[in-house]
Amino acid sequence: MKGFVYLLEIAVASILMVVVLSTFFAIRVKQDWDSSDLVGVGNNILNYIRQNDSLFLNVLNEDFTQIEKIKPVNVGYGLRVMGSPKTNITVGCAQPALYDYINDMLTDAHLNGRSIDFHVETFDMNEGVPEFMDALVLVNFTDYSTYRPAIESYLNSGGIVIGMNGTYDNSNTDFNEIFGLADTSPATGTNRFEPYNPTTEDLELYFMGIGFDVENEWDIWGEEWNVEYLGEGINITNSDGSAYVEVEEGEEFSLPGHGSYSFKVKGMFSDNSASIQPLNRDFAFDDFSDANDVVALNERLVGTGGIASMTANGSAIWISDFPAGQEYVSLVKSAIISRMDNWVAKGVYTTREVTTVSSFFSLCCDMPEISELEITLWYSI
Repeated sequence: MKGFVYLLEIAVASILMVVVLSTFFAIRVKQDWDSSDLVGVGNNILNYIRQNDSLFLNVLNEDFTQIEKIKPVNVGYGLRVMGSPKTNITVGCAQPALYDYINDMLTDAHLNGRSIDFHVETFDMNEGVPEFMDALVLVNFTDYSTYRPAIESYLNSGGIVIGMNGTYDNSNTDFNEIFGLADTSPATGTNRFEPYNPTTEDLELYFMGIGFDVENEWDIWGEEWNVEYLGEGINITNSDGSAYVEVEEGEEFSLPGHGSYSFKVKGMFSDNSASIQPLNRDFAFDDFSDANDVVALNERLVGTGGIASMTANGSAIWISDFPAGQEYVSLVKSAIISRMDNWVAKGVYTTREVTTVSSFFSLCCDMPEISELEITLWYSI
């Protein structure tokens, strides 16, 4: 009898073990099936976007209408873009008296067939920098010591700070440390980009890509050129009419007196404006260091003889005071755009298990723009 009971106990234990293991494996299999299904959903969405560049541009515009139409109703998703800036960039202005100056400077930039728009909004620095601000532009700002905690908090949360200052006080530790500056002896000469290294810095790439947006005047290298629109082309004439060049959209040209450097009219628009692209990588700036006499402790972007006129300390970029000229304005735009090419288009808000897939997209032709679109998915119900 005891033997029978013993065998019965073994049989019951075996049955329980089978039930427990079956339940365990059923859960694992279901999770694997869920993951595979979501990978399939993600790849279908990415393949659909890949069929037409305009669909990827919609994502950069934060327009997800087409994705909503093709995804299953029970699937939630988030999107991250790496390698392309967003189309609508919100710029914070903490100096209301300088709103017009900043707003007039940040005109639209044209890149690879699309327009990048800057929207300037004022705010009170005493309340901190709002998180929805993509970038903060400070012009001849003198309260870095007072607001350093707010500025650094914003930088640490992924924000971008552009400081357009002369070094008003070389002993100001807070200003120097935010932007990574240090004193040095003076130097003069022509400013150029530092040797371009795409593994560490892509601001020059964006500068070359967006070029200059001009209307009736084009100020470059300290000279003012008048721009006249002639249907399919433009006539560029210096201020006294002694030198000019006629060029059609898509053609290359050199400015009289600057024959060693080439440009291209990459676009003409119905509002009597045009986009002109520099073509030579060794673009030179007239010295705009404003006798600042500083070196960069981190990344020097423009300078000569060891002296910096523009530096990058992560997402804190300092640009010296500069004269009127669209090459300097394009530096400011490029500084913002270059720090906006890794961003969350649609956030992931879920506690459920997620699956992530990604694919690469290529835009042309002002500059190489290889972007990765990452889509994170989960079952919402």
